[in-house]
Amino acid sequence: MTVYTAIISFLLIYIIGWFIYARIAIKSGPVNCLAFHDIGDEFDFSISRVNTKSFDRLLRYLAQTGRRGTSISECDQPNTVALTFDDGLENFYHLAFPILKRYGFRATVFLVSDFIGKTTAWDYHERNHLTWQQIAELAAAGIEFGSHSASHMDLRDLDDEELSYELCGSKEFLEQKLGQPVKYVSFPFGRFNKRVVQFSKKAGFISGFGLARTDNDFVLKRACVYLYDTPYSIEKKLRGSWIESCKDYINNSLAGGTIILRKLVPEKS
Repeated sequence: MTVYTAIISFLLIYIIGWFIYARIAIKSGPVNCLAFHDIGDEFDFSISRVNTKSFDRLLRYLAQTGRRGTSISECDQPNTVALTFDDGLENFYHLAFPILKRYGFRATVFLVSDFIGKTTAWDYHERNHLTWQQIAELAAAGIEFGSHSASHMDLRDLDDEELSYELCGSKEFLEQKLGQPVKYVSFPFGRFNKRVVQFSKKAGFISGFGLARTDNDFVLKRACVYLYDTPYSIEKKLRGSWIESCKDYINNSLAGGTIILRKLVPEKS
């Protein structure tokens, strides 16, 4: 067996194994919340990037099927879908927001409070984050903001003081700057455990959000949107397709590579 064959075999076993595990472990069901990360047209190797044409096509499909894109707080009426954006990247302001306005949709953006107006330090390539001026303009237009922690760490690995800063500190800082409640938290890399949930409740968050489906009542379901998604696959996600749930689970498992990278490579200043 050549090295190439061995690698291919390992990858196939890995993917099949995750599909089997996910089929057994994940309870699929309808969702009314979509999770985005990066909206942009520049090429990179990230599957979490959605180009502007695909994003426009998705919103147009939601509108054509009688659905309305909203923030999390507004997603309590029939035919509403909460649109959420992790990381608080600047391209939300330049690229996603104009398309949202075109359809009269709103959204919730999860901010990394220590990186507002700065550059990403935890990923393999740099991205700029929203500035306070942009955030103020978005808030005035009805965009809701939540916390994505203070510095985008894997919250499971932190001691009590660090975890309190990432959750309580981020929430208090954002509320002070925004002048409005920050009710929701999105866990970095979609990773959390019971202790992280306990600290989130203690911080005063109403609900948390990961990237894979869970039985934890505090952590609400979201369906992730990836580079390859189409209106058809999004429809399947919203309806609770177990195949789409499995795909999301596998893709979210790849975020572990970014976690390892952050541990091995010193944070950029």
